[in-house]
Amino acid sequence: MDESETRTTGEKEVGESLDFNGLVDAYQDKLYNVILRMVGNADDALDIVQEAFLKAYRSLSRFKGQSRIYTWLYRIAVNTALSFRRSATVRMSRSSVSLDDNPHGEDEESKREIPDSTYNGSAGAEQTEAKEHITRAITELEPELRTVVVLRDLEDLSYEEIAEILEVPKGTVKSRLHRGRLVLREKLKGFL
Repeated sequence: MDESETRTTGEKEVGESLDFNGLVDAYQDKLYNVILRMVGNADDALDIVQEAFLKAYRSLSRFKGQSRIYTWLYRIAVNTALSFRRSATVRMSRSSVSLDDNPHGEDEESKREIPDSTYNGSAGAEQTEAKEHITRAITELEPELRTVVVLRDLEDLSYEEIAEILEVPKGTVKSRLHRGRLVLREKLKGFL
């Protein structure tokens, strides 16, 4: 492939001798932020992004340039996150842990602290609390709704880009976004 046959990535040109490390450098932070918002756990998000890049590397030769490379990477990462959430749900349903169980053994007393909800801190603390409440509400959404809300409202992707990433019609994206926003509004009613 010569220079005239390169594919556009949005910020860079990608040719046959694609520098995969450059691709990772260009998109890992953005993908991590999306996936973190989807799964709500930093360690899981790192694992998912790593797995997504591994899948992308393995299938790079099949990338035809019919979509932008970041859209292709988003699709891989989002699908990996959705698969992770489904398998995590299955794992959680198979095992449960009581909050009364003492993880330190029978003889050692376990200390559990419950945060004081009566604390009335500064505006910065209130903003942090609001942000945590919103983040928690987003992570409690059904995966298909959460994905669209994160990609549209937090990542500011277009309906067309989201439809391409999720491989669904644009109308489905709009419908899921509407339902997701309604559920969020209900969850946040009284808080905001």
